[in-house]
Amino acid sequence: DIAFGLVACELKEEGRPVQLVCVLPCKDYNSSHKYYSCLKEHADEWIELSDEFYRGCDNVRDQYMVDHCDKLLAVWDGNKSGGVW
Repeated sequence: DIAFGLVACELKEEGRPVQLVCVLPCKDYNSSHKYYSCLKEHADEWIELSDEFYRGCDNVRDQYMVDHCDKLLAVWDGNKSGGVW
């Protein structure tokens, strides 16, 4: 997710007509990540699905992404866990 978000940020800075919508499972999810602030700054829309983390909130976010997209591109790193798996 972050890799695609960073590419969107670069394209936006170049003036390309790209929209960046960030959907988090809960408030402040991954807020300690070094690119969190950059993504939040460049986001056209910032959606937090829950106020607090709970077991399964990642799956709810993943389903939200599928339900609200026109096209879906997923890259799998071979790990048998995580959102793409």
